[in-house]
Amino acid sequence: MPHDDLPNRDNPFDPDEDDAASVEPPRDGVRWDEQPAGGQEPAAPEPDLEDPFEDGDQPAPIPAEPERTDRPATGPNNGESGTGAREVFRLKREGKLAEAGVLARRLYAESPADPWVIRALFYVLYDLYKQTPEPEREQIRQELLALPEMEDDEIYASIRRKLGDEVQRAVWKARDLDQQGRPMEAKRALEEALRRFSGDPRLERALAWQVYGVLKWLGQQGRLGQAELVGQLRPLLKLTTVEDPQLFDALMRLLVTEAREGRFPGFASFAMHWEVERRLHPEHFRPSEYQGNTVPPLAERILGALRRAVGEKTNPTIRDWLAGFSLRVGEKVEGGQWTPYHVGKILVAIGRPEEARHWLRPVVRKKASEGWAWQALAETYPRGSAERLALLARASLCPFGNEEYAVGVLADFGMALRAEGHLAEARWMFEKVRSIRLKQGWPTHEIDEILDSGDLAVVQPAECAPLSRRLAEGADDLVWEDVPLAQGWIVSGPFQNKEGKERRAIQLHGPQGTSAVASRAAFGQLWDSPVGTPVRVRIETDGDHVRVIQVRPADGGLWEGWPTERAVLSDHNRDKRLAVFVRESGRVAVLGFDARPGIERERPGTLWAVRARSRPQGADQVVDLEPSDDRSNSDAWRTMEEYLRLAPNRGHGTVGEAHVPARLLQESGMA
Repeated sequence: MPHDDLPNRDNPFDPDEDDAASVEPPRDGVRWDEQPAGGQEPAAPEPDLEDPFEDGDQPAPIPAEPERTDRPATGPNNGESGTGAREVFRLKREGKLAEAGVLARRLYAESPADPWVIRALFYVLYDLYKQTPEPEREQIRQELLALPEMEDDEIYASIRRKLGDEVQRAVWKARDLDQQGRPMEAKRALEEALRRFSGDPRLERALAWQVYGVLKWLGQQGRLGQAELVGQLRPLLKLTTVEDPQLFDALMRLLVTEAREGRFPGFASFAMHWEVERRLHPEHFRPSEYQGNTVPPLAERILGALRRAVGEKTNPTIRDWLAGFSLRVGEKVEGGQWTPYHVGKILVAIGRPEEARHWLRPVVRKKASEGWAWQALAETYPRGSAERLALLARASLCPFGNEEYAVGVLADFGMALRAEGHLAEARWMFEKVRSIRLKQGWPTHEIDEILDSGDLAVVQPAECAPLSRRLAEGADDLVWEDVPLAQGWIVSGPFQNKEGKERRAIQLHGPQGTSAVASRAAFGQLWDSPVGTPVRVRIETDGDHVRVIQVRPADGGLWEGWPTERAVLSDHNRDKRLAVFVRESGRVAVLGFDARPGIERERPGTLWAVRARSRPQGADQVVDLEPSDDRSNSDAWRTMEEYLRLAPNRGHGTVGEAHVPARLLQESGMA
């Protein structure tokens, strides 16, 4: 079928000024486009679409014979005409429209005022009208319009009004063409009608749906490419009255699929000119359910398609629009697992790497075992930078479930190694990429050219893993550098939690701060550090729960920055194997016998310099102590008198909330 609406170069969503066929789909975690995309969210279901021509436009089903509520009393042959009308309807029911038409015309000629004859002729002619192709049906339409009006018959009146409505006729004509398997002609007919009746909402709605139908039809024919998409979508940009959420859903799903497959590089420009953001509704920002499966939000899928469509050739106007659109829409999406990745990649592609890091760091934190996540964050740093090299090294160390997904990561790391002068390791990396591509049956000419180039051709490959581990040492810090470091101290040795996993305790923000436990992985090389080692800690909080992400070294000696407090050894709880201390502040702190062997033999009343940490439940815990030079009758101890409240006749007093034996009170001179 000839196409008279192929794209021209002034179209606003052509892919810039280069030939569309030469536009290479942007990379997505891989170096060459033969690699499968991988990791994509599930495709959205096809919507259950209504008939685009049905919106009150079609009359209700015509009854076989209208109910006769009265019998006309006029006409010389009233009885014969009434019987004749019933015969017309009988023939109509049996599908004998030609015979019914002949009889109805004869009866009408004999009794032009008989309402039942008029009805019979009208409904038979209308059936003939629907079955007659253009242009022969025009004669029948004129005959229908020549019949008298009958406002008491709503169906009759509705059909007659629409037969006289040229806009409605144009819509019906397009519907008939579409049903005959001629969707392109139907679209052109609607465009012609819109030139005559500019801005008519019925025509615009019908044309918008017909554009969608043509695109689906071209896809089924295997003829839907960049040129066809551009040509068929152009009319949508001129429509001003179409606000149909169902059409928007259907069209966006189709175009998102085409853009994700690399067949619509102009998708970003089209989305900008068609004001996609304005057409998004609240339900488009939330996941939906379809046949028991969760479908990602439509807004997230649009962001994914824009990520594929944007590239180096995207013009500045579209880049500016993409920045605002992706940031605004990304903030609104709920439950979109891929939204941060899509937004970050878009921002990288349009040259806004600092903003992209804000979106991509959380992706790496959640997908720390995925090489593509580290690679995406690496792209936010300049080529040749130590940060980019560290992140690519970390990406290369990730396990790949399918080797083909490693191609882009390893190739990028190989290029970075080559730029840094690590030629032997770079050659090893490129040879691995070549091996994977050969195994997958993909072309290798680009890799062959790299391996045969001057600097790599003369070196022998060397295993890259040792160098990768060394280069990747700072990668974790780059992922978490937007999370502030808190001051902390290691306050316990290794122990096992309820699940049997090894942990150590850390006190944050000083003696009255927050306690947390950290895993061996979070400690890293600091796992064997002694109790009291000052550290810097990155944490995540979720309500009252604190999770330690990273433990990093801090300057200073043991317990530096944590002041001591004078305390008296009040008593021993031998049942619980605890030593009880009362501090100058009046607060109680306890120390387990196992934590300080021999503390159970120390005499109550002795003074100590202690460091204690608060705990959510129970008494404070002594984490460090040493004997004090002050004696029990010193001024330091006497300053605690203001906290002392004697309990008469019970042989003890209290300091703060701590019970102090009477013997200790007497020895200290405080009784």
